Amino acid sequence: MANIDEAEIRKAVAVLEDGYETHKACNCLKIRQCLQNIQKSGLSDALERMTFDSYQCSEPWQEQAKQTAQEYTRALGSPWLYLSGQSGAGKTHLCTAVCGVLLKRVVQVQYTMWRDICREMQSFQKREDCFRKLMGWEALYIDDFLKTSNPRKELDIAFEIINGRYASGKRTILSSDILLQELLRLDAALAGRIRERCGNGTFVVQISKNTGRNHRLTAK
Repeated sequence: MANIDEAEIRKAVAVLEDGYETHKACNCLKIRQCLQNIQKSGLSDALERMTFDSYQCSEPWQEQAKQTAQEYTRALGSPWLYLSGQSGAGKTHLCTAVCGVLLKRVVQVQYTMWRDICREMQSFQKREDCFRKLMGWEALYIDDFLKTSNPRKELDIAFEIINGRYASGKRTILSSDILLQELLRLDAALAGRIRERCGNGTFVVQISKNTGRNHRLTAK
């Protein structure tokens, strides 16, 4: 993504239509939009490192997780993606790789962390503006969804955001340590909406919790 040369971006060119001079966007407009999207996404530093090519697969569960993420990028419409389970298993890596593909297609993607959302949504002064922004993005990636010492306290905020994205039909990408089956026990309505938007479970990845799958602990 960062290898796109700014020199390739040209200004709109003048053309004649029905005898009048007007301006028509050149083919490089999408490149300009792509660069702008990357800067606004909050992912510019991670996109080069976290790609599908750099995601290492040494076990079947990694192959399955990667395959599901890649299939998601080829899906029609605006489905959701939910990568859940063991911390340090590469969920953020795969979600970032997905965002990289979407950005190349000039999809407006925004990255945010759950703790930042909660901080703003719990502020009376910032809540309305935060919610409006979260609803406005064409594609929204929430990292560490419901990662808190007591997720039950934040279920109301989670439902408000998820239900808003659900109603609008906008693409939403979630990474979470909470397996979907665990979320079901916390809030069935919340889990049900996520599962439905994820193609009724087609784009749900659940990595069983095993510290041996935490690359931060096993990396040499």
